[in-house]
Amino acid sequence: MDALALPSLSRVRCNDTIVPGARALLRLDGVFEMTLGLLLATSPLTAFRAVQVLPTPASPPVVVGFGLLLIPVGFALWVAARGRGPKRSVVQALALVNGVGALIFALWVLIGHASFRSDAAILVLRIAVVLGALAAFQARAALAAR
Repeated sequence: MDALALPSLSRVRCNDTIVPGARALLRLDGVFEMTLGLLLATSPLTAFRAVQVLPTPASPPVVVGFGLLLIPVGFALWVAARGRGPKRSVVQALALVNGVGALIFALWVLIGHASFRSDAAILVLRIAVVLGALAAFQARAALAAR
């Protein structure tokens, strides 16, 4: 029966080291998220044309809501970059989220290309490229911290 006992949590060690250089990646990610959030949230006021013609499901209220959501996310990333730096698990999670976001945006344009205007498709694909690049750099940094 002792062989089935779980080890004490005090003896379990997690290899969650600080990732060197990840502070800059988190700050860059935070600035991108805040900038995109401000752009989307203020799109009805600025008449940003590419955002106004996004196809379903990106109605103007959804775009503004998404923008308002991105602003505190970006701020949280900026704050997370303070101190000693982010841990490997945080950087891995960000790489995964950014990679999935890039894939979703790219697939949205590729699958629904007939409903996209060219300026809107270019905007969404540029966002996908930035998210994909952030994901790649974050994944590389997390792997280097092993």
